[in-house]
Amino acid sequence: MADLVDPITHQVGDPYSLLLRALKLEAVIIFDVESTGVNTTTDEIIQIAVIKINEKGEVVDSFEVFLKPFQPVGTSEQVHGFSDAFLQTEGLEPVKAFDSF
Repeated sequence: MADLVDPITHQVGDPYSLLLRALKLEAVIIFDVESTGVNTTTDEIIQIAVIKINEKGEVVDSFEVFLKPFQPVGTSEQVHGFSDAFLQTEGLEPVKAFDSF
């Protein structure tokens, strides 16, 4: 989606040409994060999930890491399903998690 607002995309012409080229090169990586809430200035990332896809859209590689937050997940657990107890046992310290990412 970021390619759609990139000026280079508009210079190329077709807004999907860069994505199609990246797919042919198997260079498309999709990532998602879960957090302790929706406020990007105060809430913390608790999960990073990544997949790499090939030209056919098949997953060729994946990565997932959980982080130990400094604050409770609160009601966001209802969205992502990760409890404070789970994150304390399965999560990494944030610096280690981001280094592995």
